[in-house]
Amino acid sequence: MRLAEWSHNLDDLIDSLRDKPFAWGENDCLNFANKAHLAMTGKLLASDWSGDYTTAFGAKRHYLSLLKTQGFTDIQAAIDKRLLRIQVKLPPRGSLVGRASDNQVTGLMLGVCVGESIAFISDEGVLFLPAQAGDIFWAV
Repeated sequence: MRLAEWSHNLDDLIDSLRDKPFAWGENDCLNFANKAHLAMTGKLLASDWSGDYTTAFGAKRHYLSLLKTQGFTDIQAAIDKRLLRIQVKLPPRGSLVGRASDNQVTGLMLGVCVGESIAFISDEGVLFLPAQAGDIFWAV
């Protein structure tokens, strides 16, 4: 269930990360998804997925181990277990978004819908992109 002040909390989170660059284990897409979920609901999405990694290799090793231990084939299945997937062209504000990416450890970069765009973490900070075909959406 979302907090009464979820929208304001999400805006504050986005503003606080706007110029903060991507950093493994600190400001990567899973940590961003966790922080966004916390801002909106008061609970982390996947506190058990936080890890002590600082490189892409360390993150990949960490996530593959978690997927295997928890019985999931991929990150999508793990998120599907925690959130309801929704089938829409443009998700409601606050929805978690997954976008396929060969450059990501899990093959999926995570972001959050902030209106007509999706906020993702990039090397320069928060990057706002339009929704596109193939994006996966989960209700928060």
